[in-house]
Amino acid sequence: LRAGREQYDDAIEQGLFNAIVSFACPVIAAMRGDATGAGFLVGALGDFMICGEEASYGYTQLSDDFYPTAKLASLFNERFGEARAHDLLYVSLTATGKELRDKSWTCPIVPQADVESYALELAQTLSSKSQQALHLLKQHFATTMHAKPKASRQDSAETYLIARGFKG
Repeated sequence: LRAGREQYDDAIEQGLFNAIVSFACPVIAAMRGDATGAGFLVGALGDFMICGEEASYGYTQLSDDFYPTAKLASLFNERFGEARAHDLLYVSLTATGKELRDKSWTCPIVPQADVESYALELAQTLSSKSQQALHLLKQHFATTMHAKPKASRQDSAETYLIARGFKG
C-alpha cells in the first residue's frame, strides 16, 4: 500500500482517516506488504496494526515532499510512543517489520505469509467479546495489542488482549 500527497489529499477530502478513527468497533490493519506515506497512515490509524517481517514501512517520503505535520506527529507519538515515532518520522524514515520489532515496536510483527491468518485469528478473538467491551476498549485506550504467552502451547487458543494508554 503506497500513497503519496495526491492520494493523501483525496483521502482527507473523502473523510477516510476520520472514518477509521471514529469507527465504533476496533479496526484491524493487516499490513502484509510495504506501506508508505498515506498507506502507512491508514494502518497506523487502526486499533490493531499487524505488520509483516519482510515488508517496509514508513511515513515520511522526501521524494514526494511528504512530511509529517505537528498533529500527525502527535498522533504517532500517542500510537507508538515518542521515541519510536520520532525515529520513524525523522531518522530512519523506513524500516522493515523485523527492524521495527528489533526497535521494540508493540504491534504484532509476524512472517509476511502469516499476516492475514493472524488478523483473522485476532478478529475471531475480538468477535467473542461483547459489543460493550469492544466500544470501551476503543474509547478508552490509546493502543491495543494481541499477544500469545511464550509459555503457551502453539495449538492453544490462549491469548491476551493488552490495552495501554488509558484515555479516561
